[in-house]
Amino acid sequence: MNAAQQKLQQGALSIQDVSKIYDPDGTAVEALSHCSLEIAAGEIYMVLGPSGCGKTTLLNAVAGFHPVSSGRILLDGEVLCNDKTPQAQQNSDRMVVFQNGALFPWKTLLDNVSYGPIVQKRLSPKEAREKAEALLREAGLIDISHKYPGEISSGMARRAEIVRALINEPKVLLLDEPYRAMDALTKAIMHENLLKMYELNPVTIFFITHDLEEAVFLGHKVAIMTTRPATVKEVIPIDLPYPRDHRVLSSEPFRLQVQRVKASVRSEAEKAFAAGEKELA
Repeated sequence: MNAAQQKLQQGALSIQDVSKIYDPDGTAVEALSHCSLEIAAGEIYMVLGPSGCGKTTLLNAVAGFHPVSSGRILLDGEVLCNDKTPQAQQNSDRMVVFQNGALFPWKTLLDNVSYGPIVQKRLSPKEAREKAEALLREAGLIDISHKYPGEISSGMARRAEIVRALINEPKVLLLDEPYRAMDALTKAIMHENLLKMYELNPVTIFFITHDLEEAVFLGHKVAIMTTRPATVKEVIPIDLPYPRDHRVLSSEPFRLQVQRVKASVRSEAEKAFAAGEKELA
C-alpha cells in the first residue's frame, strides 16, 4: 500500500443525529435538527442548501468552533463531540478554509504555508520550507512563492490557503464556500486545480456550497439540506468518473445530474426565500 492509498484509509467522518440551538438573549434559534451524514474516508462530500440554512453551523461543529446541542460526531470511530463533551477540540486533523481570505498579509506565500508546522514544532524550519515548496509546486504557485498575499489574485491566494491546510496532513479538509466571490471562469479553473491537488494529496473533503454545478462537478456525493432548521433531505451520489475537467460540464450525464440536484434543492430554496431567511453562522 503506497502513501496515498494509506491516507485514504483515514478521514471517515460520522455525523450522528446532530442538533444545534443558538440562544441569543434567551430566544432559542434552531439551526440544525437531527442531522446525520456518513462520509467515507477520501470522499469529496458536498453539502448543498439554501443560504442561511445552517450549512456553516454544521462545518463549525465538525471543526470544533462551537458546541452541538445534541448528537455526536466521530472521526475514524473516535468521538469528537457528544452529549457529555459537546464541543470538539480543534486539531490539525481537521483544517478549515473559510469564505474570506486568512493568509497573513505580512508573510510571503512560502512563509504562510510553512508557518503552521514550524510553530507546532512538527517540522524543523528547513523541513517545513522544503515541504511547503513541494506543495506550492504541485499547486502551480512556486514561481510566486516569494510574493505577499496583497500582490496576487484572489484565486492564487485561495490556492495558497488550501496548500497551507494540506501541509498539516489533515484527515479532513473543511471548505466553507471557498470560491463564493469568484467569477465563473476563475471558479471553473479553481475547481480543476482542487481536483488535481486532491489527486496528489488525497484527503476527505467536506465542502459547503450553494452552487449546484460546483457540487456536481467536484463531489462524490451531494447532501441536500433543508431550509432552517437544517436536516438532511437527501444524499445524491454523483455518477461521473474521475478525473474530471471542464469537458465534463458540457456532457449529458453532467446536465442530468445537475437537474436531479436542482429538483431536490429547489423547494428548499423557495421555502427559505419565502421565509426571508438570513445567513446564520
